[in-house]
Amino acid sequence: MLDIPEITDVDIVFGGADEHLPKWADLPDEFRRMRGPFYHAASMLFFNGGELSDHGLRFRDGVDQTRAIRLLRALLGSYGTKHQHKIGGVGFLLSQWCEEAA
Repeated sequence: MLDIPEITDVDIVFGGADEHLPKWADLPDEFRRMRGPFYHAASMLFFNGGELSDHGLRFRDGVDQTRAIRLLRALLGSYGTKHQHKIGGVGFLLSQWCEEAA
């Protein structure tokens, strides 16, 4: 599981923290090809908002949910990264921290 950095309120408000987004070349193929439930959840969070449970996911045990949510909000609000990279990267992070809800 990835170590989740602390994100400032400024990063959330102004959409920062791009340095914590996985590099495009490091993303598994399904995220670069815009496929899979975690990519879909990231896209739905970007366009519709809501909570993870609204999109069929829940955090795995041991994940610092507060830090994860703060990082996701900062990354999804960023203007510094191409849309496909942003959603693919957030989808990948979701795949590391979450599981599909029953």
